[in-house]
Amino acid sequence: QAEEDLSKAHQENEKLLNLIDGIVWKADARTLQFIFVSKQAERILGYPIDQWLSNPTFWKDHIHVEDQEWAVSFCLRATADMRSHQFEYRMIAADGRIVWLRDNVIVTIRNNQPEFLYGIMVDITELKLAEAELRQSEERFRLLAESSITGIYLIQNQKFVYINQALAGIFGYTVDEIVGTLGPLDLTHPDDRPRVIENIRKRMSGEVEDIRYDFRGLKKDGTIIYVEVFGKRIQYKGAVGIIGTLIDITERKQAEFALKENEARYRTIVENLNQAYYEADAKGRFTYYNPGLVLISGYTEEELLRTVSFHLIAEEHRRQIIQLYKQWFAEKRTMVTAEFKVQTKSGKKFWVEQITHFEYDSNGALIKATNFLRDIDERKRAEENLQRSREEYLQFFMEDITADYITAVDGTVRQCNPAYVNIFGFSSMEEALATNIFSLYLIPQEREKVLSQLLQKRKLEYFELQMVKRDGTPLYLVANIIGKFDDEGKLEEIRGYLFDDTKRRQLEETLRQTQKLESIGTLASGIAHDFNNILGIILGHASLLEKIHYEPERFSQSLTAITAATKRGASLVKQLLTFARKTESVFEPLDVNIIIKELTKMLYETFPRTITIVPQLDPSIPSITADVTQIHQVLLNLCVNARDAMPKGGTLTLTSCCVPLDQLSKRFPQANARQYVELTVSDTGIGMDKQTLSRIFEPFFTTKGVGQGTGLGLAVVHGVLGAHNGFIDVESQPGKGSTFRLYLPATEEPLFAEVSTPASATELPTGTETILIVEDEEYLRQALENYLSTSGYTVLSAANGKEALEIYRARMNDIHLVISDIGLPQMSGDELLRQIKNINSAARVILASGFIDPNVKSDLLKSGVSDIMTKPYMLKDVLLKTRQVLDR
Repeated sequence: QAEEDLSKAHQENEKLLNLIDGIVWKADARTLQFIFVSKQAERILGYPIDQWLSNPTFWKDHIHVEDQEWAVSFCLRATADMRSHQFEYRMIAADGRIVWLRDNVIVTIRNNQPEFLYGIMVDITELKLAEAELRQSEERFRLLAESSITGIYLIQNQKFVYINQALAGIFGYTVDEIVGTLGPLDLTHPDDRPRVIENIRKRMSGEVEDIRYDFRGLKKDGTIIYVEVFGKRIQYKGAVGIIGTLIDITERKQAEFALKENEARYRTIVENLNQAYYEADAKGRFTYYNPGLVLISGYTEEELLRTVSFHLIAEEHRRQIIQLYKQWFAEKRTMVTAEFKVQTKSGKKFWVEQITHFEYDSNGALIKATNFLRDIDERKRAEENLQRSREEYLQFFMEDITADYITAVDGTVRQCNPAYVNIFGFSSMEEALATNIFSLYLIPQEREKVLSQLLQKRKLEYFELQMVKRDGTPLYLVANIIGKFDDEGKLEEIRGYLFDDTKRRQLEETLRQTQKLESIGTLASGIAHDFNNILGIILGHASLLEKIHYEPERFSQSLTAITAATKRGASLVKQLLTFARKTESVFEPLDVNIIIKELTKMLYETFPRTITIVPQLDPSIPSITADVTQIHQVLLNLCVNARDAMPKGGTLTLTSCCVPLDQLSKRFPQANARQYVELTVSDTGIGMDKQTLSRIFEPFFTTKGVGQGTGLGLAVVHGVLGAHNGFIDVESQPGKGSTFRLYLPATEEPLFAEVSTPASATELPTGTETILIVEDEEYLRQALENYLSTSGYTVLSAANGKEALEIYRARMNDIHLVISDIGLPQMSGDELLRQIKNINSAARVILASGFIDPNVKSDLLKSGVSDIMTKPYMLKDVLLKTRQVLDR
């Protein structure tokens, strides 16, 4: 019976064990061999019970490989400790699933030794999956919160229990400085704390579930910021809390404040504009207007509200402007400008400019038009006047006797008037427009000078130009040239006004030449006396040469005297030629001291011996840019006047010095050069009274008797000084002499002088070439023949150009060099040059003359002359020049 009762009990226990939601098992404590496993093992893991009981390593073999070692060791440790243990591990189910088990193990003891292990394996797979999901969710939240630029917080018991890095950064703290230490009020501006407290209360009490608002916060350094929060009531760890987000809206708030200030400022500006401003809806009804519109229209505010904006447009423009605005609506323009007349309440009409800005909705429908009205009635009248002025100017431009033109920087003519066509001799306006103006400059380099000065001064007034007509005829023009520049200072266009000054210049040159001849005439007796002295020296010593040829010392002295007299005569001739020549003005750097020294030599020879000439020259004065002939003439005119003012003799003083601008500008305000050279001509003669002084520069005014002068001398002096941008000042009193002071602008340009080193007799070169001498003066020709022959050359000679040409044609292969005078009978030297060059372009020709006009010299150089010599010349200089040309 006991056995039956026991069996029944076992069956009942087994039923109970199989009902437990877990695998109940029993195993040997020493071998871990399973003795009993409940049927839940088949349901949870899918393995038959007999596999558990028959295989000693079944349990171990089906534990997840990562958990096997520690799970087995855990059971063994429970056995060794002889106490209960709980642990979790994974097993592989029959279908391959991983099943998480929580195993509660107890040990039974017999005789103080572990006997059996009992345990219940509870399936916790779903719990583990939930925990993993929770961990992933928490991790996602943590990553999201920590990487968010929005501040995230959790508040419980008036303290922050969680904040992210963004929130800490907004307030300038670290996370640790806030969490658990500070509450929301610690980060709130004192004035805003009551509102924050109230909003926290509402959420904590459940009065509101969530709320969004902004307030002023305090950063760690005391800086005030604006923040916006969104908070919601939650339950966290069994207690009520608030979770929310916080963003820094300081920049937005500042922008809002600035916008409000701008709107207020804009409203103030609009209200105080001296222009009319209004806003209208799509139908043209006024929605807003400023006092300017009330003032400009003459309507009251109530009347404007009952008026459509287009009704303000004057009747004659209304239809056109409405049609124009309809077109702009269709084109969806955003900004337009229109000009029209408005009509005020009183009926007055005037021009306005309206700038309109259109605003559209997302469908393209017009929402609002913003308009500015500006009174342009005066401008319109000015434009009408300007148009009339332009028409009048165009008429003046076309009828002006001055040549007016507009050109590009490269000289392309864009516009010119009929006077321009006539002055330059064009056949038509089309030809004038097709011709570059720079091609009409007499000197091509003048173009660069004009452009350079125009860039510096922007405007050239009374600028003298030498140009040519279409056929090459020279023109003398006085120009006003104006440059048009862009905003960056770049020259864009040139406007010019040219006055034909050719006839006046020709007359002036004729008068000046007449006055030159007059000056030479006054010196004629002195020049004749000096030349007679020179010829007497030459003849006297020539006569001695026959008698003293056996006395070498006296013979050499006579030769030296003849040579010196010849040079003295040549120098006097050179000065007369330089002064009397009729040539164009050539402005170049000059040393006025040299001019005074040369003039003084001539005055010593030609003025009465009762007049003492005293030069007082400053050797350090700078050079001037001037025409040497004109300056020579000015000084000579003043010296001749001084001589005539001292009929019984006296002292003539010529001085030079330098005067700074600040000293001269007090007397002559128009002076503008940095410094000036002062030339003074002073005499101790009869002087002049005030009445005479007031007229001395008038043409043809003279105090001399009939036949003693034309009265042009001082007029020429005044004209030359003006042409050189200089000034003249006079001091004189009766009986106390006169002093003329000339002021000429100094220049920084360097002076160039050709320096030649004389060769001694032993250094004179020789040669064996054949030379053709062409000279009509027999004795000079003989001298050249003998001198060149003694130096080794073979010499052929001719007395005129025709004879020379025949000799060259016959013996051109033998002749290496031709030396010819220019002034020859039958054929001139320059024509001989051209004929020889036609025969042999490589022929070498030296031409000689006492004076060569600059234009003739230019033509000779173009014709290919090898060199030019000035007569009279020393024979040794001829020898040197001959060798130089042959050796080139």
